[in-house]
Amino acid sequence: MKKQVKPFNNMQSVIAFVLILLLAACGSNKQVSKVDGKVKSDQPFTSAEYRTDDNYIRYVASEESADLSAAKSLAQIESQTGLVMQANKQVEGMFSNYLNFSKGSQSRDAAKHIQYLFDGIIQLRLPRTAIIGEEVYVDKKTGKYTCYVATQISIDELEKESMRLAREEETLKELINENEYRKFMEEKLREKRASR
Repeated sequence: MKKQVKPFNNMQSVIAFVLILLLAACGSNKQVSKVDGKVKSDQPFTSAEYRTDDNYIRYVASEESADLSAAKSLAQIESQTGLVMQANKQVEGMFSNYLNFSKGSQSRDAAKHIQYLFDGIIQLRLPRTAIIGEEVYVDKKTGKYTCYVATQISIDELEKESMRLAREEETLKELINENEYRKFMEEKLREKRASR
């Protein structure tokens, strides 16, 4: 005697199979999206809190190595180097704007001496540099570690350190009036806030 399969049981099997597929697809924890055959994956430290803003200069770097401590050290060095470069741009812009605003013809002479100031910053005299994030990933196929490091420095602290260095350098000390500079920076800050 032949056993008959009820249609309702087949429908339950189909629904169960579809639900299992949906649950498997939803269970994936990778944050990827495909566009025209390309895959984009989210990397750490890309949100707004890790970008340079009005208060902090921030920099994110990553390095890869088969040795975990080497990956971390290299990423920290790369992040610190990038932060120094960003700090130099900030200080260069800050003093160039001030000298163009206040001294005009003397700014050419000052430009030669500003390099001294930048050298002081490059020599890691950066105040209160902080690592604000560090994440390590391992590639299971190759066994290599990738370390991401995010660093930051306070713009206020950077400006204070820059003024301290400027006071130590005789030529800049003659060209930069600290009270005048503070007024200049306060005016720039008011303009920035007003433009928002």
